[in-house]
Amino acid sequence: MNNNEWQTVQDIFHHAITLPVEQRSSYIDQQCENNVHLHQEVTSLLSHHEKSTEIDSIIDYAAHCVVNQTSQKIGDVVDRYRLIEMIGQGGMGDIYLAERADEHYTQRVAIKINRNVLITADRASRFKTERQILANLEHPNIARLLDGGTTDTNQPYLVMEYIEGTPIDLYCQQKKLGLHEQLKLFQKVCDAVQYAHQHLVVHCDLKPSNILITIDGEPKLLDFGISRLLDQQEPSDGEHSLEANKAERLLSLHYSSPEQICGEPLSTSTDIYSLGVILYKLLTQQLPYGHVTDNLHNAILKFTPTPPSQLLTHNKSVLGNTAQIEPSGIKAKDIAGDLDAILLKALHNRASLRYKSVNQFSNDLERFVNHFPVTAHRNSWVTRSKKFLRRNRLSSSLAAFILITMTTTSSAIFIQSQRIALERDIAEQERGKAVAITDFLHNMFFSINPDDAQGEVITVRQILDKASEKLNQDDSHTLFSQPLIEASVRRTIGDIYFRLGVIHPAIGHLERALTLHREYQTDDAEFYRVLRALSNSYNRADKFDLQRPILEESIDVAKRIFGEHDEKTLGVMSNLAGLYNDTGNSFMAINLHNEIYDKSLNALGPANIVTILAITSLGADYYALGDYQKAEEYFRQGLEASLKEWNENHGLALYNLAGIGYVLERLGQFEAGYAPTKKRLERAIHVLGEQHQDTLDAKLSMGRIHLGLGEYSQAEALFNEILAALPKRAGELHALNYVTRFALAELYLKTDRATQALALAQSTLSLAKNIWADDNLKILFGTQVLADALTANQEYQNAIAHYQHILTSRQQSIDKEQQQNRLMEIEHLQVKYIEAYYAHLGLARAYLALEQNANSAEHLRSIVRLTQAHPRMTAPELPWVLTSLLTEYEGSGKTKQASTIRAQLVALEQRRP
Repeated sequence: MNNNEWQTVQDIFHHAITLPVEQRSSYIDQQCENNVHLHQEVTSLLSHHEKSTEIDSIIDYAAHCVVNQTSQKIGDVVDRYRLIEMIGQGGMGDIYLAERADEHYTQRVAIKINRNVLITADRASRFKTERQILANLEHPNIARLLDGGTTDTNQPYLVMEYIEGTPIDLYCQQKKLGLHEQLKLFQKVCDAVQYAHQHLVVHCDLKPSNILITIDGEPKLLDFGISRLLDQQEPSDGEHSLEANKAERLLSLHYSSPEQICGEPLSTSTDIYSLGVILYKLLTQQLPYGHVTDNLHNAILKFTPTPPSQLLTHNKSVLGNTAQIEPSGIKAKDIAGDLDAILLKALHNRASLRYKSVNQFSNDLERFVNHFPVTAHRNSWVTRSKKFLRRNRLSSSLAAFILITMTTTSSAIFIQSQRIALERDIAEQERGKAVAITDFLHNMFFSINPDDAQGEVITVRQILDKASEKLNQDDSHTLFSQPLIEASVRRTIGDIYFRLGVIHPAIGHLERALTLHREYQTDDAEFYRVLRALSNSYNRADKFDLQRPILEESIDVAKRIFGEHDEKTLGVMSNLAGLYNDTGNSFMAINLHNEIYDKSLNALGPANIVTILAITSLGADYYALGDYQKAEEYFRQGLEASLKEWNENHGLALYNLAGIGYVLERLGQFEAGYAPTKKRLERAIHVLGEQHQDTLDAKLSMGRIHLGLGEYSQAEALFNEILAALPKRAGELHALNYVTRFALAELYLKTDRATQALALAQSTLSLAKNIWADDNLKILFGTQVLADALTANQEYQNAIAHYQHILTSRQQSIDKEQQQNRLMEIEHLQVKYIEAYYAHLGLARAYLALEQNANSAEHLRSIVRLTQAHPRMTAPELPWVLTSLLTEYEGSGKTKQASTIRAQLVALEQRRP
């Protein structure tokens, strides 16, 4: 066979394998005609190809069975759930439908179990990452993570919300949705993906089977199994190809972006590409490269998909000219032009030329639906005019009628052109604003060069710090020519800093953003967001004097923009009530939180976050007031509601868990407080990380529990951890810093280091008074520690002065509240006396040391009355108090009082276990 004949054989063979099996024989007969030798060669090649493919499939299946054996069978119990049936297989694990096996209540869930017998460190890490990602995502269109752990055979598993639904492409076909209905549904998917991106999560495996539509018509996003956090370390060059190959095997090739196929770093653009493929399929019922049967990788990397309108036109010609609509039910003319441009922009094989964010993609679809010019391409003046007239049909018709009647055609054309030009300018301005913001944020995350990192982990904090440095030092930055865009960028950066628990840089950016809004006299939703973000940051930094006017202004703005009963308005009102509580105005806080609860319950319902937040906040109010019984009741109600609506990782669930621990610690019930406090710390580390400010606060609570239980080494280790980490997160001048130092001084006292305790308490109290008044609860707590340290160092007179200051401040606080809230019940005001327990105890000991027994007895009696008024309070000092009081009564001949105390001692002894 010569070269020409061999080339002919190859050409026929390669084309034949692209055809369906039933068409191959007739095609070969037609091409070979009467050339028997040529026919035999092509047929022989085709036969070998089919056998090779079959053998490859057998080998692949055998290898899959060996490597991916599963130890789980239907009927097995994983944690509290019994496996019912396998409902899917992902890149990492098998997915089962399961139900509760403990019969407490009926619940169906989806359980994803890593099926690999040989679990590598990489797969285990990826599975843990998926669990963390899902735990952090709280969105109505994203399937929730309910639980997680490992099976008896050490296989990681996730318990997820079970979604009964239909893949989005099949749903649109079955329901025969029109163009606008499909776009509206798709925009909900975009909202969910954008939410994930805002939480620094990229899905990386978006496809119809991972987007189910429920019976209510709501989309649910599933399977974040190969997602990547944007602040994770990218592999070094030496490892990159290996990781890319592993990831590729977990992907669906038709929905994979070019950068995924090439193993390049992934970004939000990856999801934008996949969303483009999904929308392409919804509109045409075909994939962009569905016709490619050979070297699909190459097609995705090098070629541009056929515009969807052309594909529909081609389908119509194949069906015949009598066809009135295309197979998808959508006409080619409806999507030609704008939708073609939108999809091709999303599907561009260069990530930098796609939409900068999912929001921008979704907004262009919204503009298309509402007949506004889209940003995917530049519209001509005529096109913009047509769009304007289409979305203003009635007003345009009436105007034309009046203008024609008045025979002022030339004026009408001029006015209309001016309006269109104005609309064009506004559209271009908004487009420029969106592009500037997204470009800055995009460049911010991709400005770190992997070569410069040299294998070190690049965190979001480092990226933010570098972006902030550039923004603050570069006076020629393009954002400075667009002040409101600069304000939006700074608000975003400040908000991310706040969420990371890094407060002072957040305040700097937010204050600058607010200044810009005031200079340009804006009063819109973006201005409200800046006000609220800044007030939250001031609160975290304990800058209450600065927070209050900002909060009050944000409430006024929210009422104007959103209305009296909107969730945002009620939410910021709740922040003001929290400020009242933080500044010692407990009754003002209680009154406002009750008002918010009633309004939210009626307007938003019992499951709304504002309603549940009001319950939780009432717990905090009563805790500050000293009514620990009511505080615990509200915290437990808030925890139950939070777990019902969300899960134990939710911020409100953690806050309520913290509140329960605070109450039990304050009552001296350290053993009872150990479990909720430990659980809160574990969840905080899991959700927020070791160094977050809320995690450090949880460590303080855990340290105080250890201190109360006499586990001094564990307590001291936690206190020192906090003091080492906190300055980097919130600075030295911070409440958590001071209360931790006071707790450490208290520990020094209990471990016979009285001199160290006195020095630490004195220095801390001096610093704390720079930010708080003398009657602030935190100051009084520190004063108690200082007075105890003075007593331990035998400086009794000085100690007595500090103890008396505590009691005087407590009484003045009660008197003030009584005057301001005359209608409140007196017992609510008296509960604050429980806080005076340790001051009375210190005074009794100091006076005894000075042999002033009468003065000592007065305070001993006060302690007895307090313990009788608060039976839940643990008072380990009570036996000493009663014994000391008995000695005083017997010595002064008060036999009746001595008899009463003796009986109390006997009763106390009998109650002991």
